[in-house]
Amino acid sequence: MIAALTGKLAHKDPEEIVVDVTKLEVGMSVHVRDLPLPAGVELRSDSDLSVLSIVAPKTEEEPSAEEISAEEAAEIAEGEAGAADTSGEPSDD
Repeated sequence: MIAALTGKLAHKDPEEIVVDVTKLEVGMSVHVRDLPLPAGVELRSDSDLSVLSIVAPKTEEEPSAEEISAEEAAEIAEGEAGAADTSGEPSDD
């Protein structure tokens, strides 16, 4: 990032640049032109360069049938069978 910015004197290169991202939503980006530059620091880069982008978190994918063990498959089937009996009446078991 420092390559994109330079101070008129070397000792003026910023230690950090703080960007508030609390109002950004998924799909939004911050570009070099959006950075709050301290006094004495000038932009020496393409202002359209993206510095960061907000992306949706990765979600865990459902395991495929091949990945589920026979035991897990039985547990899933039992749970579905129990959920299907919603009549509220006792069974004849």
